[in-house]
Amino acid sequence: MRLSLGIGLLLSLTIVVLSTTPERFLDRGVSWNSLYALTYFLAVGLGEELMFRGFLQLRCSNWLGEIRGFVLASTIMALVHLPQRIFAVGLDPLQALVSALSLMPISLLLGFLMLRTRNIVGPAALHTIADWISVL
Repeated sequence: MRLSLGIGLLLSLTIVVLSTTPERFLDRGVSWNSLYALTYFLAVGLGEELMFRGFLQLRCSNWLGEIRGFVLASTIMALVHLPQRIFAVGLDPLQALVSALSLMPISLLLGFLMLRTRNIVGPAALHTIADWISVL
């Protein structure tokens, strides 16, 4: 578990450094709204990783083999975001599909992390921080 958490936090720190400036992070990242968003995304990140990595990826890997299982689970995870893109964001179906498919790299990274560490703590931490940073 420590290895998974360590890798997840290291990748999260990389995302923070590459995605924002220190000034912007201190301006937007340190507030009550930001703390609420972090708490919200912790629930989302942990919940989605439990469902997609802890359950779906393990089942798909048992069925199709490790690599094909993790690719299928990652693809399903990206495509599950289609309704959110259409109904909450207001994109047309083609834009929503492109937007959902743009989640494939992070989805594959989360799946690969789960595949290598056999633990969802790292993917959940990375998922949480990636979602949180996207709204700062």
